[in-house]
Amino acid sequence: MNSHCSQTTEDQINLPQSITENKCELRKEVKDIIKNFDLVFSKDKNHVGALRVEPQRIVLNSDLPVILRPYRTSPVEEQEIKKQVEKLLQAGLIKESNSPYSSM
Repeated sequence: MNSHCSQTTEDQINLPQSITENKCELRKEVKDIIKNFDLVFSKDKNHVGALRVEPQRIVLNSDLPVILRPYRTSPVEEQEIKKQVEKLLQAGLIKESNSPYSSM
């Protein structure tokens, strides 16, 4: 999870036109709610906001990893996959793994 936090500013809260047309009080209430619960809202597409859930466990029937070949991809697709994985790594949304259950 991304560890840095920033305060939501008035300019960052873009409400749909349907909510804002002639509804000044509703607009103010919605903005106040968003500002009061700032940490739970995503700041951008790589920030997931605050998440409070218990770590999940997967119970396996066997210790043997499933062995599958990676899907075939073109060189262009492979480059895009690497680019997207690097973005997710940089954003702290995923981490590197040496698990035998890894798909690559």
